[in-house]
Amino acid sequence: MENSETCRLFVEKSGIETLLKLLLQPSIVQSSEGMSIALHSAMVFKGLTQHHSAPLARAFCSSLRDHLKKALTGFGANSGSFLLDPRTKPDGEIFSSLFLVEFLLFLAASKDNRWVTALLTEFGNGSKDVLEDIGHVHREVLWHIALLEDAKLEIEIEEDGTGSGSELQQSELNANETEEQRFNSFRQFLDPLLRRRTSGWSIESQVFDLINLYRDLGRATGFPQRLSTVGPSSRFRSIHQSHHSETSDATGATSKKEYDKQRSYYTSCCDMVRSLSFHIMHLFQELGKAMLLPSRRRDDTVNVSPSSKVVAGTFASISLDHMNFGGHACPPGSEVSISSKCRYFHKVIDFIDGILLDRPDSCNPILVNCLYGHGVVQSVLTTFEATSQLLFAVNRAPASPMETDDWNVKQDDKEDADHSWIYGPLASYGKLMDHLVTSSFILSPFTKHLLAQPLANGASPFPRDAETFVKVLQSMVLKAVLPVWTHPQLTDCSNDFISTVISIIGHVYSGVEVKNVSSNSNARITGPPQMNQLFQPLWRWVFPGQGQKRL
Repeated sequence: MENSETCRLFVEKSGIETLLKLLLQPSIVQSSEGMSIALHSAMVFKGLTQHHSAPLARAFCSSLRDHLKKALTGFGANSGSFLLDPRTKPDGEIFSSLFLVEFLLFLAASKDNRWVTALLTEFGNGSKDVLEDIGHVHREVLWHIALLEDAKLEIEIEEDGTGSGSELQQSELNANETEEQRFNSFRQFLDPLLRRRTSGWSIESQVFDLINLYRDLGRATGFPQRLSTVGPSSRFRSIHQSHHSETSDATGATSKKEYDKQRSYYTSCCDMVRSLSFHIMHLFQELGKAMLLPSRRRDDTVNVSPSSKVVAGTFASISLDHMNFGGHACPPGSEVSISSKCRYFHKVIDFIDGILLDRPDSCNPILVNCLYGHGVVQSVLTTFEATSQLLFAVNRAPASPMETDDWNVKQDDKEDADHSWIYGPLASYGKLMDHLVTSSFILSPFTKHLLAQPLANGASPFPRDAETFVKVLQSMVLKAVLPVWTHPQLTDCSNDFISTVISIIGHVYSGVEVKNVSSNSNARITGPPQMNQLFQPLWRWVFPGQGQKRL
């Protein structure tokens, strides 16, 4: 691959297609015996992204299309089933396709601009259907992850009682934070390989190959921890181990071997769907950044390519489809669990916020434009309003004066754990809304013209200029947040949620900052005067005695 002439012949003779067929053999994708082939073939794939991005992108999308169709057919045939139910054996046909999709997205995980731009062009031209199918698979995966989180709690409660269930919920919260950090870490992109590690395979023996393979990712901080991460999946495996210890004496060595095999496959499936959701978000993030590449190279305005418009519009359609999804009743005909819905929306909002942020301190204006135009922003706010009212409905009643302080503290801790299924989503809603009302995140001298007119056909009327656009966003968010802000039970909510609501109100009150391209001075369009009259007394109400100092 280091010889340009050899590479050219390899591409012309359909070598890329042959390489992908080899890589996607089940014996290579899912077994430890295929580790060496997978590793070195993946290195060849990465090498081709440098100078043969366009043909590689076409072959990649063609291969991905077939496996996505198979996965979606499996999801459709099993609609209403919980595919990750620990009490049943995973469907090998569906998960076989999902393993292949995950491995393809793992191969595509690169920050090379030429490769990502080639993918953007391909998705915007002949492979739009592939991007749409990725969105459909992502929706189903997020739903089953939400069901899995609910199932873990139910099993823990059955095994150890409600007290341990609360502990599991707290462990789940901590693990979720760890997995968010894990997204940008070195080990995340190694998952398809490391899941197949065996005692006979040494990472150290091929560490230089691994580092070379992932040199373009540049974030290696969390890699060693992958082998020792303890989270919900580890706790869940312990339940199976406990069950096994009770039955192994009766079933004998044969049953033990079969049970261990099934448990290993089930654990691998659970890890895979989480990894798949991360890889899809990573792909969407990199495609979003590729839309703005001109602004990274020179100080002029960004011109949106036709491919970028198509892909951004597809992102918005996928997000709206995610928001409109009501879940599958398991079993069919039963009522969909509210906690499962909330967990699902938690993941959807995190996904939307993740692809929306171009950098930690700025939003992608192209995606902001399309998400607004397609009605995604309004859908998010409507769902937030319903979820926030649900929070006040499930919040505990005031404690009796007869109860001791110590008992109250324990009850508060228990309630926080039991209601994590709603506290988590609300925190994500708040974070996304805070980004939408922060003008400095949205307005840039070189990209604000992208908010002056719709980039894709949508149902929402479009504001006349960028500053008005931000003010419209702020008014929409304010309308959704004010009922929460003025609710008498707001002080019973978590400190993080209260802080987020305060931050949103503060950013709305600050108005819209307009950066002048021709000078260093900044002009500010402030909020209406009556906001100050509303803001000060409410702040003093939430933080007695600190209102003047904070303002």
